[in-house]
Amino acid sequence: LSTPEDDYFSSGFELLGVLEPQLGYRGSYDLVVSYSIATLFSKHIQARYRIQNEPNLEGDLSTPEGHELFRRDLLVLKTNTLFGPFALDESQRNTGRGSAGTQWQSDANFLNETSDLANKCVSPLTQAESSNVLPAPVSFDCPAGSYISLDLFRNHSSLLTNKCDLCAPDTYTTTQNVLTTCIPCPDGATTSGEFGSTTCTFINDNILARSLVAMSLIMVCIVWSLSLSIFFWVYRRRSRDILKFSTMYLGFMCLGAGISSLSILAISFHAGSGSESNAASLGCQIAPFLYCIGWVM
Repeated sequence: LSTPEDDYFSSGFELLGVLEPQLGYRGSYDLVVSYSIATLFSKHIQARYRIQNEPNLEGDLSTPEGHELFRRDLLVLKTNTLFGPFALDESQRNTGRGSAGTQWQSDANFLNETSDLANKCVSPLTQAESSNVLPAPVSFDCPAGSYISLDLFRNHSSLLTNKCDLCAPDTYTTTQNVLTTCIPCPDGATTSGEFGSTTCTFINDNILARSLVAMSLIMVCIVWSLSLSIFFWVYRRRSRDILKFSTMYLGFMCLGAGISSLSILAISFHAGSGSESNAASLGCQIAPFLYCIGWVM
């Protein structure tokens, strides 16, 4: 189906684009209707006075006879509008563009299939056999982070209303578009659960390797083993003159070394994306305190 046009604009979309800077806002379906009515009436007046040198519109409309002449001239008026051709028959019906007829029909392809009924166009044949143009030529492009929703397109009849919906999590669009689906994020990328994203982010957890975590645990065990061994060795020989007055001092040094080594254990807790992070957060918070306390002791 071709887009209806008149002598001034190729589509309702073009009309709205021209008027937007003048009006200060984006018009809607009602603006296109108002424009088409005024344009049709102006064409009617031009046709009425096309061969008169001194037209008197006000005088003609002030009498019943003048009104009747205008009505008769309207019967022979043929012109184009943004809603299609305009031409009246003897019954004053617009025959310029055949009116659409609809009928409730099943979507089933075979007689034994069951399906919900749908209101389908059955006449005229040129419209019934034509596929829908999606998006409609007069609709707006969707902004980045959104797409044309088929649900909104099918359930909202106005041609110029917004048919855009936000992209679901882990999908995106980067520019204005007429896509009916958003672009899925590549493998390993995500939108972090956000709707209406314009980009996907690759997440590199960069967590500690298991071998490094195991090595840190071994080092903590070695430090505590040496600290306890030295402490018990000092305690058993505390009666000797060289250790008699330094037993407590050496004990605090062993305890401080052990506490400082616990900071290694604290920072070994880690969490990747999508996993529980409470333990890792707590470890990061207490690690500097453990090290400082042990160093002071």
